[in-house]
Amino acid sequence: MGGTRFFVNVNSSEVPVIPLRQKELADLVVSSVEHAMLENLPSLAQLRVQMTMPDKLSISPGGTLVTDLPSAWVESSLLTQPRPAPLLVIQTQLEPTSWLFLAARMPDPYFLDNADPLTWERMGPQLITLVTVLVLLTLVVRSLTRPLEHMAQVTSRFASAIHVEPVPETGSAEMRRTARAINEMQASIQKYVEDRTRLFAGISHDLKTPITRLKLRTELLDDDELRNDFHEDLDELDEMVINALQAVRDSQIHENLSDLPLDRLIERLIAPVNERVEWAGESLTVKAKPLALRRALGNLIDNALRYGDRLSIQVQRQDDWAAILLLDNGPGIPVDDLDKLGQPYVRLEHGRQRNPGGNGLGLSLARELVASLQGMLTWRNHPQGGLEVTVKVPLAPAATPAWEADTFDGTQTSS
Repeated sequence: MGGTRFFVNVNSSEVPVIPLRQKELADLVVSSVEHAMLENLPSLAQLRVQMTMPDKLSISPGGTLVTDLPSAWVESSLLTQPRPAPLLVIQTQLEPTSWLFLAARMPDPYFLDNADPLTWERMGPQLITLVTVLVLLTLVVRSLTRPLEHMAQVTSRFASAIHVEPVPETGSAEMRRTARAINEMQASIQKYVEDRTRLFAGISHDLKTPITRLKLRTELLDDDELRNDFHEDLDELDEMVINALQAVRDSQIHENLSDLPLDRLIERLIAPVNERVEWAGESLTVKAKPLALRRALGNLIDNALRYGDRLSIQVQRQDDWAAILLLDNGPGIPVDDLDKLGQPYVRLEHGRQRNPGGNGLGLSLARELVASLQGMLTWRNHPQGGLEVTVKVPLAPAATPAWEADTFDGTQTSS
């Protein structure tokens, strides 16, 4: 038994023992010991093998408990204090009135405790370690995700405004490299947009001089019809240059979002053509850039009245959006050409017939402006005829809007 000590007694009869209950490991020990003894000592007439606790163990038929004995008798062989351990009790009959009583502690007296993996002694340190690791992991993850969150906010603002503050180059080495790359990309895009604007402005300025010279030279032509044809071509070229430059400038409107009442905006836009436009709907306030929304709706109204005689405008609330529906009484768009509508410099056949002087930039410019407001612009042929254009922009939070009436007086400039 690996150096195990025994408490031995001889009694006149078998001593009743209260065994351990529902201990699978204890039952396995008892059966193994009993099998080994019967195999090695087949002449044993009676054999009892049991496991019990020392505070319930009797050592004689008279009921004397092992705990009643002097501690010097048992502490050298059995563990009874301060933490009692289970004991293996073996009884066998030597003679009709003689029973051998043997109590022993196991080589590992607390082996039954090891059979339970969910004891506090085991789980406590593990739980404390797990909680500590989770807290440290949460702090580390937050320190890593905070720069990512700030980076996402800056890049989302960069999608609607070219000039925004750079991303702070903080955090780990990887985060600093990523932030530096985003800042370099942002600076490169800003430089590209500024160079493009200057390029178009320079082209527009440089073309005006030769166009003016050509107009003067056409005055020297004797053929009136040929002179008029030259004048029309040069006027169209001049208008194309002006519209192209205007499209570049209008798509780069840098202004802050503000609460904007749609009814007042629409009333101002349709005032010059009030007799040809009808509008109705809810009085809604949107969160938008005033100048950008004014130019987008202005282009859409101009297009609708250019290809139709009348225009109907409705304003509706759709969840968190304000939907502006513009329906003209024009001929509509051929189904095959709906996907082409809105592309820069693309003019459909019926558009060239109704408006020979256009350049195909109005609708594409309106779509870019609405996109800069985090909105949506769609169109379809109305079942009852005409083209229906829908503009969706985010509603403003419920609050009293601080809006000046002269926001749309044309004095606001873009930087």
